[in-house]
Amino acid sequence: MTTSCPSVQSQLDQMTSAPTTQPTTVPTQRYVTIEPIVRVTEAVPKSHQDLISTLARASGLVYTSGDYISIFRNNISYNLENAYKISFDLKKAPMIIRYKVFPQNITDKKWFEPRDSGGKKDTAIINRSDESAWFEIKIYNNQGLFSQDGWGRVYAVPLTQQEVVVRVEDDYRIEFSGQKVAVEVEVMVPKAGNIVDT
Repeated sequence: MTTSCPSVQSQLDQMTSAPTTQPTTVPTQRYVTIEPIVRVTEAVPKSHQDLISTLARASGLVYTSGDYISIFRNNISYNLENAYKISFDLKKAPMIIRYKVFPQNITDKKWFEPRDSGGKKDTAIINRSDESAWFEIKIYNNQGLFSQDGWGRVYAVPLTQQEVVVRVEDDYRIEFSGQKVAVEVEVMVPKAGNIVDT
């Protein structure tokens, strides 16, 4: 025979006989808008041959040497003590700045751990550009820095000729600076509209 305490039994009876209350939802503020994403499949042509055959030809983008005149050309070795600036009032765009950088090289002799049974030491001689070599062109107009380009540091290090094209008419000051490089620079503008024959 099982006896139970009357107070425990009354508590159990209250718990089982009391109606269960549902939790109420409290509205929260909406800070974002949630929208469904509808996926759209892109229409891709089965063949690009029809696009290739109908490509438009761009006119007036080829620079012919007869239409342009060189306003500045030199080959200078740059170090931290020298920098140069030229000024030109560009009345008819574009202005083309071509440059090719020849950095100072470093020669390293690298040793490789022996890989053969004879224990032969292997070395290689590596020629590479100096990490501290750089060149920079800064183009200023009356409002301040208009454009900049260069080689090394934050720029790429291509060993081919580079080109900067300025397509806006304005009065420009162009600064050339660098370290541990020799640079061939040429600045060209259209003769018509910029140069008056006397």
